[in-house]
Amino acid sequence: MDLLARQRTVATVLIAAAGFALGTAPRAIAAGGGGGFSAAPAKGEPQDKNGTYFSLHSSRGGVLHEVLVVSNLSANQKHFLIDPVDGLTGQTSGTVYADRDDVKHKAGRWVTVGVKSLTVKPHSVVRVPFTVKVPGVARPGDHLAGLAIQDAHRAHSKSRFAITQIIRVVVGVKIAVKGDAHAQLKVGTVGMQALPGTKVPSVVIQMADAGGRLCKPDVAVTVSNPSTPARTVTRRLDTILPGTKIDFPLPWPAALKAGNYDVKVTTSHCGDPTTTTAMAKLGTSLAGTPTTPDPPAPVVIVKSSTSTPLWAIAGSAGFAALLSGILVAVLLRRRKTPTDAV
Repeated sequence: MDLLARQRTVATVLIAAAGFALGTAPRAIAAGGGGGFSAAPAKGEPQDKNGTYFSLHSSRGGVLHEVLVVSNLSANQKHFLIDPVDGLTGQTSGTVYADRDDVKHKAGRWVTVGVKSLTVKPHSVVRVPFTVKVPGVARPGDHLAGLAIQDAHRAHSKSRFAITQIIRVVVGVKIAVKGDAHAQLKVGTVGMQALPGTKVPSVVIQMADAGGRLCKPDVAVTVSNPSTPARTVTRRLDTILPGTKIDFPLPWPAALKAGNYDVKVTTSHCGDPTTTTAMAKLGTSLAGTPTTPDPPAPVVIVKSSTSTPLWAIAGSAGFAALLSGILVAVLLRRRKTPTDAV
């Protein structure tokens, strides 16, 4: 389906509503027509220092009873859908969450909410109890689920492009299962290619957290060949969840000619430091960029909304961000089915 056809059906646009960003995200808030809503752990519940997500500890076979608070910040009554979902690693690191209709393969299966939907009066707060049942065979270490709160009302734009608004926030539920566990990053295949839709070269590094703790690794990549002086680029990645694998594209800040390159990848701050060497082939010469481009921002929420018609922002930075969001949403959708169950 081409982009225009996709816009004529349903355009899913990403926003940075907070869910679980390990202390870096604000309280989970979504703005909607006539106001908005928020969700957070109830006061007194085990949570991170900023109150953005649940931080729980349990033995294997443990049962935990917790409370989520959903606040209607608007002057209108709102109806919400609530679903447990799996926490996943985004395509370029960072935490994302599965859709409410996706089959749960991971810690999302452990969470049971007492209600599937609720109605909240204007400027009111509702406490939502939920239960976490940790399997007796659970792997020691960190596991991530989420509580997705979605506005049941789907607004539709009246512009020439039919855009359906889906507003949701996700509150993370991090569960540390007691036992011997540590993070350990492993590097797999290493390749080189252009970033999609550009002439910017990138080093694509397959990485996996083979341990039991989530981590945010540092990566240093050195590229050279007989006609290219060695150059090193470093990057701090966002969260990688245990048992997950990503193909991380590191943008390269200089032009590279077609040919074979020696690549060295060094990782740290995710278990024991590792060093991997490989020969990678670049099939075509690429122009590069004058400065190091930033990697795509980590996406916390898989679905959300926009109310601005595409034609109204065409040619602006907002339009570029919108197209980027749709592209990332499609890419995440392709990667969202976990390959390993907890």
